[in-house]
Formats: sequence, C-alpha cells, structure tokens
Amino acid sequence: MAETVPSTSTFDALTEYYTPEVLIDNVFTGTPVWDMFRKNMMPVSGKGYMPIIMYDAEGGEWYDEGDQVGGTLHPDVSGDIATRALFAHQFYRNPVRLNAQSTDLQGPLAIVDLMKTYVKNKIESTRQDLSSHLFIGNVAADPSQVQGISYGCSDGIWGGLDPDDFPVWAAHIMEGENTFADPVAPSLDNLSKMIRAITGTCGQNEKPDLIVVHDDYWDVLYGQLTRNEYNNARVANGDNPIVKWGYSAIFVNGVPIVSDRDATGEAWEAGKNTRALAAGYEAYFLNFRHLKLYYAPSRSFKWDPDGWRRPTDYDQYLNYFYFWGGIGGDHRRTLGRIYNVCLDPDVLPMSDWHIGTVKIPGA
Repeated sequence: MAETVPSTSTFDALTEYYTPEVLIDNVFTGTPVWDMFRKNMMPVSGKGYMPIIMYDAEGGEWYDEGDQVGGTLHPDVSGDIATRALFAHQFYRNPVRLNAQSTDLQGPLAIVDLMKTYVKNKIESTRQDLSSHLFIGNVAADPSQVQGISYGCSDGIWGGLDPDDFPVWAAHIMEGENTFADPVAPSLDNLSKMIRAITGTCGQNEKPDLIVVHDDYWDVLYGQLTRNEYNNARVANGDNPIVKWGYSAIFVNGVPIVSDRDATGEAWEAGKNTRALAAGYEAYFLNFRHLKLYYAPSRSFKWDPDGWRRPTDYDQYLNYFYFWGGIGGDHRRTLGRIYNVCLDPDVLPMSDWHIGTVKIPGA
C-alpha cells in the first residue's frame, strides 16, 4: 500500500486549535506590562486608533441677577476643545516554515508534535519581537515597528499631535536639573512625588496602574525597604492584579513598581547638557485605562486567510502568524516618566539625594 504525505489541509486542520484567544493568551504573557495590556486590549477597525482628546477648557462664568445670554457674556461660537489623535496600524507577521523533508517522512502523531513545536517557537519569538520594541519602538527609524511606550510617556509628538500646539497633550516629566548637571535620585520619594503630581492634575481616580523600571533600578528601590516593609505592602495590596499574578512588586502610594529587563536604563553621563545625552535610568508611569494596545481583529493573532500553502519555489509548507496594531492613548496627562536617574552611589551618594521637580503638562 502506498504511503501518503501530508497536504496543506492537514496543517490547516492542526492549526485550528490555535485560535486567536489561544495565541493572544500565549503571546501576551510573562511580564507585568504584557499582562496588563492583555487585560486592556482594544479592537479597532479601519486604518488605526483615532481617539478624541480634550486639549482646551471652555470655562463657565459668574453672572449677576438679570444678566441676559449673549453679547460679551456668552460668545456666539464655542472655542475648539477637542481633536483626534491618529495612531496608525503597524504590521507584523512571523512566517512558519515547515521543511518538507521534516514533515513528509513523519508519521501522523509525529507531525502533530512537530507542528506544536514549530508554533510554540513562533509564539515565543513573536513575544520577543514585540517585547524588544515595547518601550523603545521607533516608527521614524523603521515604519514597520510598533511605536513604543516611551513615546506616550514623554513630551514630544505622539499620535500626530504636538504639545507645542496642544500643551496638555504631554506626560508628567521629572528629569535632571540645572541644565542636566544634576541627576535624579533613585528614591521612592521621587516616585511618590510623581504619583501625587499625576493625581493632582488628573484626579485620584487616575492614579497610575503600574510603574515600570529596569531590573537594576528596581534593586536599588528594593534596597530602601526592610523585608517586613516589602512583605507587609504585598499583603496590604493582595487584591492588586500584579500580586495575584505572582509578580514581585514594591508599592508606593498603593501603586506597584515592577521590573522589566526591556525598560530603558543606562549609566548617567556627567557633563552633558541635554536629556538624551545625560542618559540614565528611567521610570514609566502607566495608566491602562488610557494607554491601549489596539489591534485589527480581521488580521491580528490569526493565520493567513489563505491557510497553509506549498510554494513552487522551495520544498516547504508556509503560513504566517499576524499582528496588526499598535500602542496609543487618549489622555496623555495620566502618564508619566522620570529621566536621568543615577544609580551609581559613587556619583550620587544617598546623602545628596533630594526630591526632584515635576513638569506639569500645560502648566
């Protein structure tokens, strides 16, 4: 009896298990930021995410008894108070290529195992590809990248809108002082001040969900606590999802501080006169009610609509795993970032630590 080899329909049947839900649950896991994005993902149709942002305030008026509407008391036309940001979809795909020599000589069960191994590898590599750009993805340098969190947590152009034109369209910022000659101290007090600045601007209901720092920065923060203080804070915040998911977290003002090896951080450079040149470690203040991972449902976390194929120019089976989407937001003032943090005690001893200054958007 002649032996048969698998066809593309065989692989189509095997990949039916890997539904969008399964793929999402396996790609967006492993770090606090990914898990928070997974919890707050936003499906978006069309060309991209276009949230309305409020950028001005039209105030009321005090009036005397008998004052009439109109004239100088009430302008005929309201001023512009809102506009739309535009976060276009970025396009990612990861090819899954099964060598014919590795598949056509396998038995049915071996093919299933081989398929699982290949798909598992692609899910893991997709997570790594997206994670490497999660913070610092630069669309200007490579239009095919997702734009990183660092753009939202800053005071530059984001979503096509410039803070020079829309002053409140910026994050809260703390950075080096005296023309960047003095670095920011890696103190819990500075993180606390940033939280208080954000809630002072946006309200207590807009407290950050998460503060993210590099592993080295987190270690310095952890060193400022006793073990009892650390453990007691985790118990007191046991209902926080970060604790429930099992991540290590320091709490300040009720906000968890977590580490991520992809978060930006490097040695602070003395004698520099710009934020970028002074470098240093950074802290990101994230609010996932307003910072969203958006995606196109039609082509995200799905296989190629045409299924598996066997191209004529090489002896393999081919399929693609897709993500079309990006990172955007609608209320940038709820975000924050600390720049120019110096961790080196020889450069910035604890005795020289002081509370930094927060730049308030629109102030």
